[in-house]
Amino acid sequence: HLRTKAGCPAASPKPSRPGPGRPPGHPNRHRAARHDVHIVTAATSNKPNSNTKKTKTSNSPRPRRKG
Repeated sequence: HLRTKAGCPAASPKPSRPGPGRPPGHPNRHRAARHDVHIVTAATSNKPNSNTKKTKTSNSPRPRRKG
């Protein structure tokens, strides 16, 4: 019972240098990938739905979000 206690044996000491990720305080080198949003229009859908609400359809897909 008089044995000296070691530090926390379950956890190793934390590294003093940042790991493989981006260190805090540095900007991203690559922007996130953006994908176009495709809207299903009435011309492309083949199934007639008589009991559903009529939604607004557009002639072109939504523009890509910037920023």
